[in-house]
Amino acid sequence: MKLAAKFVVLLLLASTLACKTSGTSTPAAGLPRYDGGTGANTTAVIGDLVVCRPIGVFASAGGTMLFLLSLPFTWPAGSIEASAQTLVHQPLYYTFQRPLGDFND
Repeated sequence: MKLAAKFVVLLLLASTLACKTSGTSTPAAGLPRYDGGTGANTTAVIGDLVVCRPIGVFASAGGTMLFLLSLPFTWPAGSIEASAQTLVHQPLYYTFQRPLGDFND
């Protein structure tokens, strides 16, 4: 159980660092910038697609698992909605609904 918790923490830390650094890159000098109307540059879109989205899938699964494990504690306290928002809804939005290359949320 401790190994799984360490893995989830490490995965979330790695996804945060990878996604925050990939969004600040700039296109090469002299090359036109293609943003597809979203305002994101090509490097950010590729980094998001290759690095952040796959990590987000695992973070979503890990968050759902943690949410289910925390139910015996959050249910009596009445904080199921806040727990679901943090552990399930936010990772799912980040992975599946956010536009590619958009790291502003």
